[in-house]
Amino acid sequence: MYADDLSIIVKGQSREDAIPTANMVLEKLHAWSQENGLAINPSKCEAAWFTFSTHTESDYDREGKWPLVVAGCQIPVMTMGASRTTKLLGMDLDPRLTLNVAASKQCAATSQRISQLRCIAHKEAGPSPHDLRTFVIGYGASKLRYGSELIWAVATDSAKNEMQKTYATLARIVSGVPSTVTRNPHCWRLTCRRSTSFACAHGSPYLRTHAHVRWTGCGDPRLSRRLAPVSASRHYLGTSYMPS
Repeated sequence: MYADDLSIIVKGQSREDAIPTANMVLEKLHAWSQENGLAINPSKCEAAWFTFSTHTESDYDREGKWPLVVAGCQIPVMTMGASRTTKLLGMDLDPRLTLNVAASKQCAATSQRISQLRCIAHKEAGPSPHDLRTFVIGYGASKLRYGSELIWAVATDSAKNEMQKTYATLARIVSGVPSTVTRNPHCWRLTCRRSTSFACAHGSPYLRTHAHVRWTGCGDPRLSRRLAPVSASRHYLGTSYMPS
């Protein structure tokens, strides 16, 4: 049995009030997990302190008055608004809670995976279109879509545009459509309103896009096999539910 991303929220007037209460809850959780054959991994536990106070607080309890303990191990408590970036459930949080930092970091991490996917996306010697879509969905898009429901709800337009461009690059890897399609205009012409048309059968988590593809002339027949059919289903925002 495996459980992940369990969040516990404890309210208090100060750290002196909140952390002892949190320790009591964690102690009960640890005892319950042992009785039911579960184990808590302290190395993957993290905590963040949110406050409405206008006074800047440090990330650390330097005197060690209020340690947060899980399974006998002390867990560091990060403070929102302190010098260090607060990270919770794998997402970087900024003081304004716009999640622009999280969006930028996810796009940067996805770009690294895009470079790796391009190395294998060869029309002749590379994997089949189905296998390539599987690679892009599982290895590239999954990284970009992590937490996308929350990010998309509060992020600024610039961060959303950055995520859309990154997803469009993933779409071009699957479809085989280059960023510019002006080569050999006398032989064939390919016009796309959006290159994000359909990269994967699940569609973009951000946009409900429709591909408008028109072929004229005698285009390369190998390229057409790279274009996956456009899904007529709705596209949903987020990672928890996607249409089948």
